[in-house]
Amino acid sequence: MIFLICVSLFVAGCADAPVKDPVIESEFHASDNLTPLTLITLRAYQFGYEPDVLKAEYGDKIMLTVTSSDVNHGIAIPDFGVNQNVPAEESVEIVFIANRRGEFEFFNPVYSGKDWKQMKGKLIVR
Repeated sequence: MIFLICVSLFVAGCADAPVKDPVIESEFHASDNLTPLTLITLRAYQFGYEPDVLKAEYGDKIMLTVTSSDVNHGIAIPDFGVNQNVPAEESVEIVFIANRRGEFEFFNPVYSGKDWKQMKGKLIVR
């Protein structure tokens, strides 16, 4: 009898608890999940990027994976709000929307040796 009362109380208590939807509670919105990602891979090394010209279409949701092949580097694309450190021999993923057309410079904002300011490239959004 006590068992049935405990079960009844448990079930009644669960009925009032809100049901959590993991999709709604995540940091992604439904509309974000519908936008396909354009994957771009970039290698940073002393003292350059490979490739040094990136291409995307206007409106693309870009997932840029940057890998440092030697020392600490970074990637900055100010026109798209990107400024990310890339630890030595590690990779980082950066997601942004290519919401402007044109040619945009990217560069290394992190000191990585004597010629670090020569680390530049171009993102072309058509």
